[in-house]
Amino acid sequence: MDRSAFLKELKATFPNLREAVNAQQGLLCFELGELREFTQQAISHGERETVAQAFALVTRFYTQAKPKLQNMIDVCFVEDLEFDKRQRWAWELLPDVLQSLYTAFHGKAGSSSSRHG
Repeated sequence: MDRSAFLKELKATFPNLREAVNAQQGLLCFELGELREFTQQAISHGERETVAQAFALVTRFYTQAKPKLQNMIDVCFVEDLEFDKRQRWAWELLPDVLQSLYTAFHGKAGSSSSRHG
């Protein structure tokens, strides 16, 4: 799967992100950043269904993507997610493959209140 298939499905799944994603002028890292920010807000607001949908979309594309898209998902989405102790539920929703990417970067499971600490 490639970037265009990913963006098409992203916009179909989350139509309210269409404008923000389109504003990134084709820069995949920023497009993924819009999804990450949207997902982070959903985590902060306890929106389990939205978080689950975002994680499922990203996981499906990560597992089927070419290495370049996989790397971008890892660097621009997974590594910048934040989980605090009150959001353990969100960490538990994160599929194992994405948890592995997160812990490979952060050196620990997602339960601290700081992103890189």
